Amino acid sequence: MEPTTHTDINTAPETTGQDPILALPPAPEEDYTAAAIAKIDAEEKAFKGAWKAEQVKSHVANTLRQFCKSDTRFAEVVVKTVRSLSECCAAVMDGTSNAISDLEVYKKAVQFYFPKADIEFQMLIHTGEMPSAEEMSKPATIKPGTSTPAKTKATAKKSAPKDSGEAKPKNKAAEKKAKQDNVIQLSLFG
Repeated sequence: MEPTTHTDINTAPETTGQDPILALPPAPEEDYTAAAIAKIDAEEKAFKGAWKAEQVKSHVANTLRQFCKSDTRFAEVVVKTVRSLSECCAAVMDGTSNAISDLEVYKKAVQFYFPKADIEFQMLIHTGEMPSAEEMSKPATIKPGTSTPAKTKATAKKSAPKDSGEAKPKNKAAEKKAKQDNVIQLSLFG
């Protein structure tokens, strides 16, 4: 007796020898896009990762969604891959120090899913009104070697230490020495 072929996966007998899921026709392109976006949404909610990966998570997820909308082949790969957004962000940030460019983040994210893919980045400048002579003559508020503008009176009050009546060491080295003053170290060798 020859095996019968069924198109309904719910009633397909085991005698066909074919996995019912693999026998399904490919999904329309719109379904891949929607499925990829749903996968990214779910993985963003269930995200687990180190601090650096957490910092790029939402940006990477948003960009991947946009790429899925603009390229159905990319969306299909996102749907079919077993890799997750958490793993993607970890791979993106692996080996980075304190900084990485946006372009590099998105390129690594795309290549995590689609290794031979590349992205193109375009920046445009749209100048508005010419700055006034007054605006151009203002000195910079941040000087080389500093990372924040000079403190204003309002921020100086917030960061000023509260006086608790006791003398506190000026820095960590002095604090450590103050703690060590009450410690005796014994030597085993004489």
